[in-house]
Amino acid sequence: MDLEFARYLKESGVCGALGKDEKGANARVHAEYNGKRFTVGSVRYKAVDPLFNPDLVGKRVLNIIEAIHAALYGVKPEKRQALWESIIVTGGSCQIAGLQNRIQSAIEESLTVSENFGEFQVREVKFLKIPDYFPSLKDSIVHAGFLGSEIVAKLIFPDPRNYINKVDYNESGPSVVHTKTF
Repeated sequence: MDLEFARYLKESGVCGALGKDEKGANARVHAEYNGKRFTVGSVRYKAVDPLFNPDLVGKRVLNIIEAIHAALYGVKPEKRQALWESIIVTGGSCQIAGLQNRIQSAIEESLTVSENFGEFQVREVKFLKIPDYFPSLKDSIVHAGFLGSEIVAKLIFPDPRNYINKVDYNESGPSVVHTKTF
């Protein structure tokens, strides 16, 4: 399959992620690409399965849920709850309908639940929403990772001499990288 065609299917909303209890996997969808019309069946719901079971594509790596657990449990216990309430899915895959819900249900299934909440026990898993003051990202969070890194960079390096902003770049072009002092 052509990679551009696969990207088109993913980003056009044809692909989807169904939870194990959801219905509708038999519905067919029509897509048009480069002047040709395609019918895509229930296989479009299996496109994200390797994220949850990498063995399907012959990879011996952590699945997405294990990777999230590993990342969050590598942080100090007192910071974990805030991170569990601040998960964000970004990049091209974030456009797959239902992926966020499937990730959330898989995470919730994997968490230990106790009647006696400990100080560091996960109480709730939440996904961040893009704030209203970023209207260009409101409809598509593909570049939200860049936005997050931009915010962190400005917090870590508050001196404007340490980062390149859009005005600097527009005035000087790519050569501005060589004029900044770090």
